[in-house]
Amino acid sequence: MKTKYQAWITGAVDAFEPELKASSQGSAQVIPMAGFGAPAPQASQYTKQNPFAAELSVSQKLPAVTLQKMFATLKSRLKSQD
Repeated sequence: MKTKYQAWITGAVDAFEPELKASSQGSAQVIPMAGFGAPAPQASQYTKQNPFAAELSVSQKLPAVTLQKMFATLKSRLKSQD
């Protein structure tokens, strides 16, 4: 039984097979795929030293557990930006 990944790979190969056979000339062919080879995104202009200025639109009380989870997520995201 194939896994969903193996099934996807088989489907992708089958989808490109006619195009590959039609233009095959005994050498490797590169088929451009959307989303690959795109330029890398530029670094954000906002940093810890230059944060994005935003207006608080909603003030809402949250349970302590929710705040702890949100703080942990925010902290890990800020660490990954260093």
